[in-house]
Amino acid sequence: MELGEIMRAIGLLGRIVFWIGLILIIADSVVYSYLTHDYVMMVLKLIFFPVTYVLHPWTSGLWWLFIISIIGYWVSTLIGKMQPVE
Repeated sequence: MELGEIMRAIGLLGRIVFWIGLILIIADSVVYSYLTHDYVMMVLKLIFFPVTYVLHPWTSGLWWLFIISIIGYWVSTLIGKMQPVE
């Protein structure tokens, strides 16, 4: 395996970690709103998911998942030379 292939593999793994973290944080927030029968907030959390992704981990104890997800994103962008997520 060449160095470029290894870097791309690390980048892909980092991007997968980022997306898994993002999905788990959003899902935790939305499921919590659903279980408390706060349907308006559930829909708003889905619409404004970037805000939910940044704020919810700090109030729910998922701060560690947020940090791992952000590290995965930057590893995929800097080491794996993948395009930033827009």
